[in-house]
Amino acid sequence: MEKHYINKWYNGHLLYREIPVYEMNLIQTSGGTIYANPMSGYSQTEVTLSNTPNTDYIFQSYSVSGSTLYDTNKVKFIDSDISAMGKFKYHPNEIPVNDQLWTRPISDDDSGSGIAIKEVYGMRVGYYTWGAAKRIESMYSTDGWRIPTTQDFEKLYANIGATYTAYGNGGGYRPAGTYLKSETDWGAGSGIDKFGFDIKPLGHMGSPSATWITNLGYDFDCWGSTIHDDGSEEYHDALYLIRDSGGSQYQPTYQQDGYISNIVTEVETTAKYYAHILMLVKDI
Repeated sequence: MEKHYINKWYNGHLLYREIPVYEMNLIQTSGGTIYANPMSGYSQTEVTLSNTPNTDYIFQSYSVSGSTLYDTNKVKFIDSDISAMGKFKYHPNEIPVNDQLWTRPISDDDSGSGIAIKEVYGMRVGYYTWGAAKRIESMYSTDGWRIPTTQDFEKLYANIGATYTAYGNGGGYRPAGTYLKSETDWGAGSGIDKFGFDIKPLGHMGSPSATWITNLGYDFDCWGSTIHDDGSEEYHDALYLIRDSGGSQYQPTYQQDGYISNIVTEVETTAKYYAHILMLVKDI
């Protein structure tokens, strides 16, 4: 803390009033760099924190002492200096799991139709119709990337140590959900993120032009390429994760399980244009 003085005259005498100037102390970590603007100020001066993650890291939150954090990235000087530190998490864009290499949720926009790019949980997320997902796949296919098949999902579950359990309505792979999900944001169904996927409950969109994300905070739908046709509509197998519903559903251990479920693709005759998350996989 520095001390500044303000001149003040009283009855012909020059007086000095001491005004403390407080300072920011930024504690840097290996995951990235944090910044503060301004770096010093009088009491009640507002400070905005910002950050730049290092390669393969994502920012999670700020931790401060000497003040109270509000609006996720703002503090005010009160009567002391402030110390601030950023929490970053290792978050590579490509994740090896035994003989598979997986991407995180894709956020590319090829300026074609059927894509919505949203800021969700502090990251850029793409929601794709099936047609858009195929276009994005073609951008990566020369390097061996593909939209996962049902067999790719089953191999992922096997590689992370999950086994199929038949129960309820179709069963699930335990404990795939626990291993794949992020440690936060799923409510009662958060995971332990054992392999670094850090999967958030990103939900899906009724269409790329929708104004809201359906089931945000509740489930995760990722396109699969294996198609089923019941004669009227085509369905794709999907990597599906859902949070625990508190036991009110027919499968009270949702938070432990991963599913390969069917999601409807776009069929123009029935005007279905659901947009889902897209992850790609390739063999290594």
